[in-house]
Amino acid sequence: MEDILERIIRKNFPKESCGVVLFSGEVIELPNNSKTPETNFTISLLDFYKLKKDVKFIFHSHIKKSQYLDIRTPSLEDCLLQESWNIPFLISGFDGIIYSPAIQLPTPLNNNFLGRPYIYGIFDCGYLMRDYYWFNHGILLEIDPKQAIRPKKEWSIAVKTTLIKNNFKQINYPTQLLEADIIIESVDGDFGNHGAVYLGNNEVLAQNAVSEILPLETIADNIFTIYRHKDFL
Repeated sequence: MEDILERIIRKNFPKESCGVVLFSGEVIELPNNSKTPETNFTISLLDFYKLKKDVKFIFHSHIKKSQYLDIRTPSLEDCLLQESWNIPFLISGFDGIIYSPAIQLPTPLNNNFLGRPYIYGIFDCGYLMRDYYWFNHGILLEIDPKQAIRPKKEWSIAVKTTLIKNNFKQINYPTQLLEADIIIESVDGDFGNHGAVYLGNNEVLAQNAVSEILPLETIADNIFTIYRHKDFL
């Protein structure tokens, strides 16, 4: 499937490609009817509804490379459209030189915690927390990708809102850390805008350029506060 997606997306560059993947595995390219296909995609509802009952994924490409974010980073429009159609999206990237394989929106549960590339709204600290809690404690955290797709100065708001919604309580720091505590860091000159999971034994699970396990001491100077889930209070 990935080879077919890449072929379609390279062929249509510098316009965004779009189409569907059926449950059978068949990939069907559909016309991009957007008035600005270099920056957006629009699938004909007539074309889509002919296939809807057989559609497993809707795919489209991103072609604008950001200086800071992965080319496949979902936009707010992607998130809203995916929610309204209630069918998972596959987003690939091609900037004219490098093809980036498709990622899925919303992000499926994934028990491989290490080596994830940082993709805002796909593989970020929130999704790493979600997967850790599910696979280690059977607690499913609700993560809304739209919370992530917001200006950088509002990341701290998104972190706090997500944790409170998922039944975490703020703990005064310094405190004795417990396994599964969420450590909120201050990075890039902002306060409380990034999170990591405390694993015990003075180690943390963190989503940086790639997800990794780090000694607690490497982030100690950046710790802003601690959140603890209600089940561990």
